[in-house]
Amino acid sequence: MFKKIFSCIIAVILLIVSIFIKKDKNIWVYSAWHGNKFTDNPKHMYLYMIKNHKEIRSIWITNNKNVISEVKSVGEVYYRYSVKGIYYCMKSGVVLFSHRVNDVNFRVLFLNSKLIQLWHGMPLKKINLDIQVKISNSYFKNKLIYLKRKAQILEFNRYSLLIATSYSTAQTIKSAFNLNSVVKITGQPRNDVMENDFRKNHNEKDIFHITFMPTFRENDLKPHLYFLNSEYIYDLYQLLKDTNSKMILKLHFHDQTCIKIPKDLQTHIEFAPSNLDTQELLNNTDLLITDYSSCYIDFLLTKKPILFSVPDYEEYLNIERGFYYDYDRVTPGVKVFNYQELKRGIERYREKPYIHLDERLKVCDIFDDYKDNQNSYRVFKEIQSLLK
Repeated sequence: MFKKIFSCIIAVILLIVSIFIKKDKNIWVYSAWHGNKFTDNPKHMYLYMIKNHKEIRSIWITNNKNVISEVKSVGEVYYRYSVKGIYYCMKSGVVLFSHRVNDVNFRVLFLNSKLIQLWHGMPLKKINLDIQVKISNSYFKNKLIYLKRKAQILEFNRYSLLIATSYSTAQTIKSAFNLNSVVKITGQPRNDVMENDFRKNHNEKDIFHITFMPTFRENDLKPHLYFLNSEYIYDLYQLLKDTNSKMILKLHFHDQTCIKIPKDLQTHIEFAPSNLDTQELLNNTDLLITDYSSCYIDFLLTKKPILFSVPDYEEYLNIERGFYYDYDRVTPGVKVFNYQELKRGIERYREKPYIHLDERLKVCDIFDDYKDNQNSYRVFKEIQSLLK
């Protein structure tokens, strides 16, 4: 309680001070994932601006000291609550973020800034205002839900720009944020680095890199991790060894703590480093195994195969918050429900990675209007038009 009261007092003081500081349209501040990471669309937009638009002072803001060490070798970065961090947020004419504006700093610092919502992927599952809220028997809980929705809408209405990747994704973004004219089809800055030179003549002698990147489940049983348990993991290791393959596990932190990879298997099964950029990982992936995660939407740009491991398909679709699309229609690839099917799917794509290529291209066209690696440029032009 004391912390909340103290934060409110600080916010009021900063609001009063910020009123007297003139905004500079050539100072842009960025942050991502609640201020904790240097990643995602804000990261790639930041790197693009540093390289191509030195007339703009681009500043990364974070509350993570490790991120400061990571970013200072490439550009300007400040701790969120430092004097410089707060000052440049007050001065900034443009604010770019991946979740909410408080990714960057106190909302009150940005009253007259242009707020650029870059988001963190095109949604497959329903998000924000499209999530159906369950009505409680408690009056106070319902009132709290109502006030949270109101607060969301108030922030969303302040956004100057939201990005989408196609006509289809623009409709979902408009619906999720209850906004219309500020949604622009630009593509995602993070996908400028995605390679799309997939070739049918894959060399069998090359190591076949498989990435497993599932959606986090609240379920304690962790059904999606079935093939990593003691019953199957040694057989999986042998499969990977026999096919000259390697599997990288990109899991939610809580999922990762549930999995123990025996030391003698780690030559072919290992966890992705926590600081590895997701797009870099996807670029180096030959086969993606996922389920209901929208990471595959980005991966479609590479044209490489996707295997959908969905052992809890019926349960997940009935319990979770719902999808924007018909799941079967927009998931081009083999669907597997148990370990034996997963094993056959890996063997099949290892031998013939071009299977289902036409389906992948068709679905990619649903999600991506642009495949020219110029998304950051289009976002920049949209922001420029806001500042005129």
